[in-house]
Amino acid sequence: MIPAIKSSHQSSCIDEKNCNLERTIVCGFNGTNSTAERVTFLSCIDSSQGEAPSIGEACCAAGGNINYKRLLACYNSSLGYELLADAASKYVAARVSVVPAMMVGDQLTPEPYYLGIKDQICSLGSTASVCQ
Repeated sequence: MIPAIKSSHQSSCIDEKNCNLERTIVCGFNGTNSTAERVTFLSCIDSSQGEAPSIGEACCAAGGNINYKRLLACYNSSLGYELLADAASKYVAARVSVVPAMMVGDQLTPEPYYLGIKDQICSLGSTASVCQ
């Protein structure tokens, strides 16, 4: 899963002008390899009010093993920008022309809506209740 971002330059973020939220997300994702934890973290970010990166603190707790201190260290270092650039290159390589678009791992979901995303996440072994 990667954020929808065309490049790591501030003016190229899909949902924001400064990419802070996307940088928070990629740094959070960097703290885990678990798709389920990433989904929980992203869902928390999407439903929360607040500013990045502080919005990530409560969402790290909700996401399970994502450590907020590590997220913050990533966010405040060059690693955050490197991860942002990597996410942008994957998004551009996917040739997504419209949003919403969702990638699970390195795969673009066949249908960028709830059922397509859920099916792909569940097929990767998520133990979320919707996959049972």
